[in-house]
Amino acid sequence: MEMSDINPERLIEIRAVNGLTQEELANILGKSKGTISKWENGNANPDIQSIAKLADSFKMPIKWFTTSSIESDNSLYQYRCSPSSTTKVIRDYARIRLKWLREISSVFEEWVDFPDLNLPVAPSRLAALNLDDLEIEQYAYRLRKLWELGDRPIEDLTGIVESNGIIVTREPVGREGMDGVSSWFSNRPYIWLVDNKNNYYRSRFDIAHELGHLVLHKNLLCEDCEKNTARYKEVERQAHLFAAHFLMPRRAFTSSYRNITLDNLLIEKKYWGVSVAALIRQYHTLGIISDEYKLRLHKNYSYRRWRKNEPFDDITPPEKPRLMANTIELLLDEGGFEKTEILNKTNYGDKEVESLCALPKGFFNNQIPTKTSSLKLL
Repeated sequence: MEMSDINPERLIEIRAVNGLTQEELANILGKSKGTISKWENGNANPDIQSIAKLADSFKMPIKWFTTSSIESDNSLYQYRCSPSSTTKVIRDYARIRLKWLREISSVFEEWVDFPDLNLPVAPSRLAALNLDDLEIEQYAYRLRKLWELGDRPIEDLTGIVESNGIIVTREPVGREGMDGVSSWFSNRPYIWLVDNKNNYYRSRFDIAHELGHLVLHKNLLCEDCEKNTARYKEVERQAHLFAAHFLMPRRAFTSSYRNITLDNLLIEKKYWGVSVAALIRQYHTLGIISDEYKLRLHKNYSYRRWRKNEPFDDITPPEKPRLMANTIELLLDEGGFEKTEILNKTNYGDKEVESLCALPKGFFNNQIPTKTSSLKLL
């Protein structure tokens, strides 16, 4: 391997994912910050000893540093994060993890037949930027109808999303403020979610929010989603409204009378799989409760100290993506592959594949039994 074969973008990615500055990476490798900058800009080639040390430090094959880095279809990434999380570091981390998920899954497409994509036709850019609330609700209803969900609560939302051709992963991340990101690669949508909340109810809303971006905003441009702009705030509001209508459809909520109290909302929380806070917002959005009554519920909600944790939040574990793990298990059980061969095909280290594909830690080093998969080999 020639050092000229090293892809500078890979150096940037491995540094960003590990939360390092150029100076911190330079200290690890015993180099200067200026040297790292030249490598990342493509103005100089790293020596083989440095690449070997980099590969060993972050448990990635040396070959990975020579591979091409892919980009999404229109370079647009839809981030779900708190208003205070504006740092480029957090957004870069999420974007790169999503790209790595795409790279790994694309390797398996040669042998495994992933579910066909099943989404409504997305609105044009102009139409998406001018959607009114009724149109957003109609898109949510259209998706429910397409997926034959009726007006009932959605059980195993993550599994349903995956079965309709969307690649999903969920990873624990030692950073606050980022909930997820989504984008399109080769006309297939991908969702990366943070597993920090350990909250079944709120994490379901996160995936529904990203689903809203995929359905409504496929044709937007990067300039439409620049953070802290009025257009960005509207795009986020649209995805939030879509998620609410998709998880809590109007017809089900208006078909019967309810005495709406916090105690009754706890019952509905378990039934619909959404938080009490989301239920309050939806009842207000649908015009079932007034501004005054919404305020009363919120005051009582705060009095009970539910803003950080609601009852039942720590009882039900969050849904887990299964498509990528099932894919690897299928290749091992029926495709004639060995674990080392799968890793070699991806060019990724075992820890990265395990994390991005929702496999148990140590899967590639231990004799962990595989499970039966409903996927099919090509």
